[in-house]
Amino acid sequence: MGVFAMYYIISRLRFNINDFLRVIISLMIYIFLALATYSAAILVGAFANRHANISLVSLIVNIISISAPLLLFLTAKTGTKVSSRSGIIAAIAGGLLISVFTLALGKSYEQNNVAIVGPVVFGGSIVITSILSYFLFKEKIVPLQGLGLLLVTIGLGLVVYSRIK
Repeated sequence: MGVFAMYYIISRLRFNINDFLRVIISLMIYIFLALATYSAAILVGAFANRHANISLVSLIVNIISISAPLLLFLTAKTGTKVSSRSGIIAAIAGGLLISVFTLALGKSYEQNNVAIVGPVVFGGSIVITSILSYFLFKEKIVPLQGLGLLLVTIGLGLVVYSRIK
């Protein structure tokens, strides 16, 4: 839907680069926000795990990370979206997985360089989630995206190889 909206807007304009950039930014603002905050969280988390007990850091991070969504949920208008049982079960499973992830990531930061952990964990998750979303959600992987995933995989191989060597 975002691509269609962008195409429609661009086709109606006389193709002004400023308008084009404004459309791109408005459609991707949350992606860029997620990228920036997650990158900052990686660096802050690595620092914390090198200077405090890993279990304590994991506990603090998880408690703090539920505060904003809990506040939003408690103050949200009722009836905004119906929650199904399967959605709630998936959310619980996701929370458990995030807990294990936080502990494993903390231990990884303690034992390795951020420049190794970051690319392997997050680049690897790009490849894995893209491939699994193809099978689980029937999402399409276009050839250019497939090429990008191949390049990420090659890059990850080089990062891991440099660590081993």
